[in-house]
Amino acid sequence: MRISRILRAGLVALALACATLSSDESAPLVDCSMTGAKLEYDHDHLMRMQQDSNGDGRIDRIFSYEGGQLRWVQLDTDFDGVPDYEVQFSPGSVPVSWTPRELARILPSLQPPPAEDCLTRREVSDYLSELRIRMYSRWRPSGAGQAELRFSLASSGEVTSACLVSTNDRSFGAAAIHALFGSSPFGQMPAPVACIADHPLVGNFAAN
Repeated sequence: MRISRILRAGLVALALACATLSSDESAPLVDCSMTGAKLEYDHDHLMRMQQDSNGDGRIDRIFSYEGGQLRWVQLDTDFDGVPDYEVQFSPGSVPVSWTPRELARILPSLQPPPAEDCLTRREVSDYLSELRIRMYSRWRPSGAGQAELRFSLASSGEVTSACLVSTNDRSFGAAAIHALFGSSPFGQMPAPVACIADHPLVGNFAAN
């Protein structure tokens, strides 16, 4: 069924949607959503999906499928019109021939979430609370709002990627992302905290 194929394609692309940004205020705001996706079909089979993830009018992500399964992805991570990364997938849409550390910077959501007991550790809670305090000390939003971000951290405490899941105001969301990058690094993770390194995290940030 066509709708189910679109949904499956969207879920796969959502997992690939985070991109590395710099702390430069001019860095493009990257959505975690599938806004702007163009889908191409051969009869009932999805063949290709193209996306302009930063809204500059140029395709920067191309997803190719065979038999309804994702086989390779091309990514233009610096938005210059030339692909920087190509990720190949085996049958079953499993990524192969990739360096985990490097891809964690570009595609953190390819990594599994932290272990179930990880986020319940007091040391992890304390570390993320300090992250929030430091981020809020740097954040200067122009008004009230909320933003939900997906991001990842290296074990050094450096923010390696972030994208916007939802917000009531895009400028507010952009300010949140820039504040997160600008507050980085947050310090070397102690051993009990390192379980969150290079795994996708989600945080809600708000200002009154």
